[in-house]
Amino acid sequence: MDLYKIMIVDDESEIRNAIKNTVDWEKAGFVVVDDAENGQDALEKLESKEPDVIMTDIRMPYMDGLELAKEARKLYPSLKIIICSGYNDFEYAKEAIKLGVSEYVLKPISSEDILEILLKVKTRLDDERSKSRDIDILRNNYKASIPILRGQFLNNLIAGKALRDEIDEKVKKYSIDLTPAAAWVVSVIDIEDTEKSYMDKELIPVSVQKFIEDRLCEDYKYCIFTSSQDARLVMIAGLNEKHMEDEFVDTLRNICKGSNKVLGVSITIAVGSTCSELYDVTYSYADALNALGYKNVVGGGDILYFRDVEPVNLGILKFTDRDESDLTYSIKFGTKESVYYVTDAILGKMESAKVHTSQYHAYMLSVANCIVQLMQQYEINFDVVNSQDSGEYTDILEIIKNMEEFKIWFKSISIKIHEYMREKRENTTKRVIEEAKRYIQANFTNPDLSLEMICKELHMSTAYFSTIFKKETGQSYIGYLTELRLKLAMDLLKNTDKKTYVIAGEVGYPEQNYFSYVFKRKFGMSPTKFRSGDKKA
Repeated sequence: MDLYKIMIVDDESEIRNAIKNTVDWEKAGFVVVDDAENGQDALEKLESKEPDVIMTDIRMPYMDGLELAKEARKLYPSLKIIICSGYNDFEYAKEAIKLGVSEYVLKPISSEDILEILLKVKTRLDDERSKSRDIDILRNNYKASIPILRGQFLNNLIAGKALRDEIDEKVKKYSIDLTPAAAWVVSVIDIEDTEKSYMDKELIPVSVQKFIEDRLCEDYKYCIFTSSQDARLVMIAGLNEKHMEDEFVDTLRNICKGSNKVLGVSITIAVGSTCSELYDVTYSYADALNALGYKNVVGGGDILYFRDVEPVNLGILKFTDRDESDLTYSIKFGTKESVYYVTDAILGKMESAKVHTSQYHAYMLSVANCIVQLMQQYEINFDVVNSQDSGEYTDILEIIKNMEEFKIWFKSISIKIHEYMREKRENTTKRVIEEAKRYIQANFTNPDLSLEMICKELHMSTAYFSTIFKKETGQSYIGYLTELRLKLAMDLLKNTDKKTYVIAGEVGYPEQNYFSYVFKRKFGMSPTKFRSGDKKA
């Protein structure tokens, strides 16, 4: 059985020892990991000891029990606090409740009373741990949420918001039958209001979906879901062979006729273009919506195929918003491989297009403009990512005159900007820590210097700062501050005749007793003994 960890905090060593030695901790389900003689001492030990429970007195020097509870709960919100007080003061109890203290008991307290309290706290800890570890509950909750997550993913997919790298994973994760396929096509199903249907109005979409599913043969992989944009049914279908597109449209036409006849419900199915990548179904969805817009012109109750209602859209080369989004995202947050993938795709559109020379130039200019805007946004100079002798913005106008030269320049500068931004992100943390160190070194003699003051100066949260500070320096903020103060104190003790209380004040400890306590804990001797020993030496 795993034992919960508890820390005893009291300024009287006899009481701490009595509590530790008279309670059957293992029977209560606990182990004492450490003790502390005041709140400040306990707070400094929290990070290394990681107790589940603190049992503390209220009245203690340097930091009392209520202040300890307040600061400890900031750092560890799930920490349980037991306060043992010799003061039957309502204000104390009220403040303890406000701070979320688990138990508030009055001294004197027997070992039996402590055991009873510990068992109550253990029950709460067991309940919390049980809820977080109950795999069956978590699994059932996850299963219940799958239809919602599935719908969110499919809506993101047709909206062009799904990340390319996550599509295959989520298709498998949510058991969506869309792969493998040679091509994909999106259809939008518009259900007309009708009085002919024999069923309740709210059941019509469900019945239509079931009707469609029953009539689609195994030649198609498909999924039907509700659009979060307009509540229409949307179907993504995977075709085994690209030439099955016309056959698929004929199947949907028969479904339209059958729905009116069998269900008494008139439906119009708008069919978009086919695409060779599931990632690109957003374009098919856009085509289907555009086709549906012709319903009022040509009538409903049948198929609206984008090829029949829209002019054939050949001979257009356009750097789309989606292209721009993919490019900027891959450069800023992607891997080197993803930058190559996206730049290849953008250049591939240009290579496969059969358009006038002016359109190639306009396309390359749009791509280059995206790069330039990204550089301006993040204040990146050309001399940092100089590529293909393009040291000025005006040089780009010359580059776009030659397609092959543009391809080399575009891929090169995209990679260089990506690597520059990645390196800059990695250096940001180090710069923040150096700035924090400078601020601490300039202000450590101020007794009011606090974690909150530093984080306010750096404009970041205390939790995040504490994490990165420990990661970069190998010690906590309190440990670093104490080290600076004691280093200066040692120098003053060695080289001046100033009184100990004066030195304490000069290094940031307004209370001489607490300064002596910290000094002795660090060096194993009081400041006075340190000074006398140094002079003898």
